[in-house]
Amino acid sequence: VIYEARNYGKNGRSFWVLTTLSPILDEHGEIEKIVTIDSDISDRKKAEKQLVKAKRKAERLAKINEQFLANMSHEIRPPMNAILGMAQLLAKTKLDDTQQKYLRSIEFASDNLLNIINDVLDLSKLEAGEVVYDAVPFEVEEVLGAAVEMFRAKCDDKGLELKLQLDNDLPKVLVGDSTKLNQVVLNLMSNAIKFTEAGSVCIKAGFIKDDGESWLSIDVADTGIGIPENKQEAVFASFQQAENDTTRKFGGTGLGLTIVKKICEGLGGSISLSSAKGKGSTFSVRLPFQSFEAPTKEEKQTPKSDPKKVLKGKKCLLVEDNELNQMVASEFLKSAGVQVSLAKDGLEAVNMASAEVFDYILMDIQMPNLDGYGAAKRLRKTGLATPIIAMTAHAFNGEREKCLKAGMNDYLTKPVKQDVLLSKLSELTDDRH
Repeated sequence: VIYEARNYGKNGRSFWVLTTLSPILDEHGEIEKIVTIDSDISDRKKAEKQLVKAKRKAERLAKINEQFLANMSHEIRPPMNAILGMAQLLAKTKLDDTQQKYLRSIEFASDNLLNIINDVLDLSKLEAGEVVYDAVPFEVEEVLGAAVEMFRAKCDDKGLELKLQLDNDLPKVLVGDSTKLNQVVLNLMSNAIKFTEAGSVCIKAGFIKDDGESWLSIDVADTGIGIPENKQEAVFASFQQAENDTTRKFGGTGLGLTIVKKICEGLGGSISLSSAKGKGSTFSVRLPFQSFEAPTKEEKQTPKSDPKKVLKGKKCLLVEDNELNQMVASEFLKSAGVQVSLAKDGLEAVNMASAEVFDYILMDIQMPNLDGYGAAKRLRKTGLATPIIAMTAHAFNGEREKCLKAGMNDYLTKPVKQDVLLSKLSELTDDRH
């Protein structure tokens, strides 16, 4: 028998004892005596108590961190939605060259700020293990080609040669998470272009088979400033860059490579670096993607409908409590000929949707009186079948599922782009023409 008990000394101080009782049997198998061994385990109990306390503190801090990031996302995304939305609307008006220059500066600064927000949120999700990795067929050249074209103009502005090289043995279609691959490549390309003032940036893709396993290999090489050998490990750490003045000179959060490393490891792959100061850098990614024989695509595909033709004359209930975001979304919709009605909170939305027929409902989530989840649930309980799309500043994993569970049909994260919004509504329209 083994048990623990708290005992008290003559001085009244308590201590913990581990007691072990061992029976001693006689020749007939009867208990002759019992040997008792007491061990002072006060230090162990103290350490256990400290561990429990530390665990609770860590869980509490993690919860606080999660709540802070959720609040930050919600507070920053609505004004960012308004800024980027107004910029999109302004770009469609008649502007002179100077005004267009100012507008491009606004869009560039806004995109940079949004990238910083996304980096912080991405890192939080990756560290919390909340990221789900997909394994679906995708065309490699299509994904890499699109990523390269995103940076074509920036390279042209800097006078850099941008090259994409695909090995002959690279399969046309692979199975893996193309979204995460895209995120990895975009981060690496962004870094390469940022730190390269002259020369080239080259993306090379190949396919490696080793001991029955297959790997997609991606090398992103530049002729930029390079990284000293004693600083190379640091660039993968959060909020770190190779030199102290790098952030001041080039900008950025220092999170891009941290995110890339965590994604690669989450996919079961790896990333390595070969570099020397002043001689450029090459980041090599290896991901365990499989080859896939894609089915033959039909030569003739049904052309997608023009959203503006589909949406003209439709009625939409816009549920949004922020006046600037009301203005942006309303103008987006009206440009496609959609008739817009406004509701400032979930309660007003329920009343309006119960009294009038709408083709769509665009639903903000965090609102006074009744939030978007509650409004959607109430509307579905009445039997309303109108498509409801969430337009929310919440950008954490599980948010889409939460919206769908509340009865919504789909989910958009702010800032919302006009073409994305109109396409989403068009997809939900029954009577296309």
